Amino acid sequence: MNAEKFTLILITKPDFPEVLAMFQEPDIFIFIKPHQNKSDEAYLDFLKLKLLQTQSGNGFYWLVRDNNDELAGAINLTPIPETGEMQIGWMIKNKYRGRGIAYDAAKMALEFGLSETAFNPIYGIFEAENIASEKILEKLNFRFHKSFMEDDIVLKKYIFRR
Repeated sequence: MNAEKFTLILITKPDFPEVLAMFQEPDIFIFIKPHQNKSDEAYLDFLKLKLLQTQSGNGFYWLVRDNNDELAGAINLTPIPETGEMQIGWMIKNKYRGRGIAYDAAKMALEFGLSETAFNPIYGIFEAENIASEKILEKLNFRFHKSFMEDDIVLKKYIFRR
């Protein structure tokens, strides 16, 4: 999928080293605390799961690449563990933040989910202090669903229905 500023490309195994390097950036998981400070082996297991979900059509994990093919981030439409519900999520490398890439990529992923899958509803879950993600979800017409605690972290869950 292409936009003016970037391209979304489904993850493949050869992408793993580059994504692992992104995962090592100091604040890439600033608002995804459960993914902070994991081992490369744990991150590889995560990527293998996302690749399997992508290959099976049970979810989708895209890399966000700029016009020079540099990795700018990742976006996903994947199952929420142990629920069967689908969620949208993203991470953008620090040097690409503030350029509207997260919103544009999320919009493209949501449009894909609506046109190419039966995913309904689609959720957005984020840490309560992540105001940027909240604004993106609201701009995409997601609506507040509920707040809850998980591992001493206050999370907000937004919902998008067709």
